[in-house]
Amino acid sequence: MKRLTRSRGVAMVMALALLGIVAVVLGAVAVRTNLEMQRTFSTADDAQATQLLVAGAQAARAQSASGQRVDGAIATPLGEVKLTWASAGAGKCTIDARLPHLARSIDVDVVAAP
Repeated sequence: MKRLTRSRGVAMVMALALLGIVAVVLGAVAVRTNLEMQRTFSTADDAQATQLLVAGAQAARAQSASGQRVDGAIATPLGEVKLTWASAGAGKCTIDARLPHLARSIDVDVVAAP
């Protein structure tokens, strides 16, 4: 009878240790999943901002080619792109891309297509 009691005690300690290990692993998996989800959303936002900057660069190039350089915002389905020309003679333009929760800006030298 004494041996049976000792076996139950060892089994209980092993079960509690295993339960603790499982809890730590589940916590680590939850943290890793959350980090990957945030990285995925961040990558999607960066891709949209890059698309807006490319659209702004194309608009700046078209304005430069037509000779009608106009400062102002261009509305797109993804967000807003704002062009700001440095001066009338120079081909320098600042492009601001704005999403509801992200803003990026670049300075470009615009050269018209031949």
